[in-house]
Amino acid sequence: MFLIIIVMQVLFNTIRLFFIGYIVRLLFRNNNYGRFILILTVIYFAFLTVTNITTESLILDFIASILSLLLYMYVYDRDKVFKPKRLKGMNTQFRTKYADQIFFIILSTVTWFIAISLYFIVNYDNVLIVAILIANIISFLIIFKFKEEKVFLLVGKNDKQLYEYDIPKKVFKYSPAEFFKSDDYIIDYVAVMYENRIITHIYMLPVDQLQSSLFSNATNIDIPYEFLTDLKKYQFISISFKEKTPRMKRLK
Repeated sequence: MFLIIIVMQVLFNTIRLFFIGYIVRLLFRNNNYGRFILILTVIYFAFLTVTNITTESLILDFIASILSLLLYMYVYDRDKVFKPKRLKGMNTQFRTKYADQIFFIILSTVTWFIAISLYFIVNYDNVLIVAILIANIISFLIIFKFKEEKVFLLVGKNDKQLYEYDIPKKVFKYSPAEFFKSDDYIIDYVAVMYENRIITHIYMLPVDQLQSSLFSNATNIDIPYEFLTDLKKYQFISISFKEKTPRMKRLK
């Protein structure tokens, strides 16, 4: 029973620390920031453990900090860290909001099962449980804020056209191969735009005079913002709006 409690405490602290990087990633929309914060927590608990080696709880927290960092890297960086040879250039596949929502629900369910079990078994620290509740609420508000998700494909080098694609419901990942049925061209994933509770993933195909049949499953629409025509290949931009003014941040 004692060993089970120890394992549950490590798991709970792992998820608790993971939520720190998770929320930072959601707030700044950048995987690197969340990873950096979790690396700092590992260093912090390593220092405390070395200076207080006889304290059992610090050793467990140090183990949990390492596990939280590994979990974060597996969830958000596994293509770059665990499978580096599979990537050629910039990854054009993205994780959908549906995948983020399902992951959040599973993570929260596991967290609360462990937290409630620890509370009744060993009268676990109420402060930590309240902290997890707050983290859950913040994450929920950010993740479920957006109600719609779609794809823009900006086509053309001189005469640019914009095509809109709907993303099927209940898919976890989406890539150009799902909506653009041609192996003759390379499509670049250049931006993601957050506006009016809508997430728009923007791709670019800087080629003129393409056959219209290539876009039979898309809707040709007017380009809503002039700055979209200034997007460039081999870059990745996060676009948000403040009082209808675009704010662009380069992530890659």
